[in-house]
Amino acid sequence: MREAKLSALNALDRLLRQRFNAFRLVEQMAEQWLLDLPFEEIDRGWIIPTNIEMFGEKLNILVVVPVNCIFPYKKPWIYVKPEIPQSEFPHIEADSKMCVWSDQVLFDSRDICYVESLVIDAHKLLESTLTGELNEDFNNGFLSYWNSHVKTPSLVSSLCSETGGCRLIYVAYLNGTTIFADSKDELSSWIEKVDSNSKNISISNSFLLVLDKPWIPSQYPEKLNEIVSLLSTQLGDLLKAKELIGSMIAGDSNNPKFLIKVNTNNGPCFVSMQLAANCLQRGNGNYPSRKIVNLGNGFRDRKVTANVLCSRAMNQTLKGLNVDRIDQSWILGRGHNKLLPQICRNRVAIIGVGSLGSELVPLIIKAGVSNLCLIDIDRLEPANLGRHWLTYAYLGENKAKGCQLAVSSYFPWVNVESISCANWIYEDSVLEHLKSCDLIINTTGEWGVDVALMELSVKEVIECPILFGFTEPHAVATHAYLCGIGKHDYLSLYDNCGQFKGTVAEFPTQTKLDLPLCGGSFQPYGAIELSFGQSVIADLAINCLLGNLDFEKDHYMVWVGSESLLFHNNGQWNSSWSQYSQIGTGSRLIYA
Repeated sequence: MREAKLSALNALDRLLRQRFNAFRLVEQMAEQWLLDLPFEEIDRGWIIPTNIEMFGEKLNILVVVPVNCIFPYKKPWIYVKPEIPQSEFPHIEADSKMCVWSDQVLFDSRDICYVESLVIDAHKLLESTLTGELNEDFNNGFLSYWNSHVKTPSLVSSLCSETGGCRLIYVAYLNGTTIFADSKDELSSWIEKVDSNSKNISISNSFLLVLDKPWIPSQYPEKLNEIVSLLSTQLGDLLKAKELIGSMIAGDSNNPKFLIKVNTNNGPCFVSMQLAANCLQRGNGNYPSRKIVNLGNGFRDRKVTANVLCSRAMNQTLKGLNVDRIDQSWILGRGHNKLLPQICRNRVAIIGVGSLGSELVPLIIKAGVSNLCLIDIDRLEPANLGRHWLTYAYLGENKAKGCQLAVSSYFPWVNVESISCANWIYEDSVLEHLKSCDLIINTTGEWGVDVALMELSVKEVIECPILFGFTEPHAVATHAYLCGIGKHDYLSLYDNCGQFKGTVAEFPTQTKLDLPLCGGSFQPYGAIELSFGQSVIADLAINCLLGNLDFEKDHYMVWVGSESLLFHNNGQWNSSWSQYSQIGTGSRLIYA
């Protein structure tokens, strides 16, 4: 790689000298321009003079290949020198580094001539930037400029909805971490799920400020009085604005924070600001040497009013902070998943969260399901780990309970409950949970449960669609059967004793293997064989929740595994399936 880079650098040197009359950037000039470059053997830069002027001085475009750049596979860095103000011009980053090409621009790294196009585009961009033609790009790329403004790394997260205007919100300050939310209940629930050791969670008031148009860097607020003015304008009430800000200051942090939603051309985003000075409510007391007078000076603890706190804090310095969005809308589509509101309002039950059903849990959650009821009768054993969603940490736990604990930890926004029962759905308490569901998925593979569910559907005790998922021996085929509303044809796939009549594959001998237990046996297959069929079941479930299906009829889909898997287990395709499609070598989806 070193030789390839040296060869590419030599080619680049010839190109820039011949095409742009460039000359080498020497260490002395780099130091003058405050470029932090080590100038090792293969660390190189070039200066390209331009006729573009600023403040009466001609600007130069610098092409720099730092030592840690895997050139030519990564494009060189482009700078403009002498430095131009980052806060006044878009596409200018720290040290006057230029953002010329986005990550969406493709180039042929095998042909060094792509750098010629990069330099030409940099020259055009610089001209347009200085004339103000691109000022709207401050709007499009607001977060990039804000991130450059933020000097202190911070752990600030937001659960707040991107809809709505200025309002009271809530904040928890936790060991260096800050979390905002629209409600106390949501905030408490989230914290308890992600940190089971959190006790006596203290939640303070804060507020959300909404900007219809992003600030440009030169407009970033420096004092709290600027925020008071903005908030009072939006609320139409100065006193209410002061009360909101004062209640934030009275919270459980010396450096209270508030949240800002910024509407940009590319969608809303969130940032935060904090008061940089000590904002404890009480005064100096016996510490007259303190340089910063606390805002509550002269009042007893917790007695200073919000209005007084806000008035005293008007000249407090503000510090910008980055925010990580952790709300469901952002996690599941970065705010652009238009199907999410429809999916997340549904409640889904999964009966049987074993090898087939457990992997459905993360699949449908990532698709948007946020209300789950999980039911199982078995505990997780070591032999389950090779084909189950749960890990070693949950050994001995009931499978439904283990999945509930895992969901709460991995997906804290999901409302999940588990039922660790002894008799599947034959208990009244279980049935009550099923009645409130919008979809029931049964992956138990037990004939008795299938029959019971169909009987409950016939009697209209259960009125929602029921999706059955099961797999054939060695997981060579996985079936997904959704019963339409008022349709009860699923049981016709079996004989009266529960023997499946329509297998895709046939095997000459018994496929189950015996265990050293009385009546114990298991079906051998692995997680990879199951994964395709699990996706089919999950896809059918989501289409059901979205209303994309005709509920006047049943829907039956089968994933047929690979022919190599079939032959490896001495099986053959069932010729009766040729009426649906040509199975061929397998690895295909059949709509039966």
